[in-house]
Amino acid sequence: MFEIAFAKQFDYVPEDVRARIDLRLRNIASSLGNIQKDQGTLQDSVVVLVIDAWRIQYRVEASARRLLLEEALFLGRE
Repeated sequence: MFEIAFAKQFDYVPEDVRARIDLRLRNIASSLGNIQKDQGTLQDSVVVLVIDAWRIQYRVEASARRLLLEEALFLGRE
């Protein structure tokens, strides 16, 4: 499984949204954990998700086997 880390604190994100972000990242981390390091198919990348009008950006650090949550930006009302 991939570790989930945070580039900074995200206390300004509502608790219910943080819970959905956490669940989504845990599911992604679990799925990525099934990819073997030696398969060479997983590369570092930046991914953007939109969850409840929040733009979430995280970085996949394949060699470190880590997801780094970098940004949470409120986009406004849906």
